[in-house]
Amino acid sequence: MEIRDNEDSLIIERKGTLNAILTQDLVILVNPSEVLANDDELEYDIEVKRKRVTDQASTKVLSDSNVKIRAKVRLLNSDYLVHPFIFYNRANLLIESDFYVEGSATIVEAYIPGRRATGERFLEGSVKSVTRIYSGDKLLIYDVFRMKDGDYLNPWLMGDECLLTIYTVKDGDFSFSREILPYTKIFRRWTELTNIWF
Repeated sequence: MEIRDNEDSLIIERKGTLNAILTQDLVILVNPSEVLANDDELEYDIEVKRKRVTDQASTKVLSDSNVKIRAKVRLLNSDYLVHPFIFYNRANLLIESDFYVEGSATIVEAYIPGRRATGERFLEGSVKSVTRIYSGDKLLIYDVFRMKDGDYLNPWLMGDECLLTIYTVKDGDFSFSREILPYTKIFRRWTELTNIWF
């Protein structure tokens, strides 16, 4: 799906069921099923100015799937604030995200291993998320988050919790922080950071 900002509207080119909605300054990415399964592949090419990009809800990656997501996102004084990803046990997920920032941006990523509300733990499968953030042609951040089977259960890695990462870029300077949170607190913390209440 390709999204171009036309100030007070969006120009969207898409295949399949994905779509986007613009409401005030909020661009909402829409996947009607809210799940990714089997060999789903998504490609986003997004360019926005003075907007916040989010999605309709947390994306669930189903068991026994091999999902790939590629995102190329140009942010001009904009933020990228997608809901936390939930990966079911035996899910396989590869995310590659390239962000090109002009001015300032906040990017929030969050990962929840297993369906915590049902007591499921993520013990088999793999997750790899590669995040690259540029200012102009300069690479500011190259970050890789990786999980294989239950290795995240090691208390020196995550210790059976959820991970939330906040990247901030302003005029070529950057900072980032990670928070390891229990399932019961990650959605509240994500909402506090993003000021998105759905």
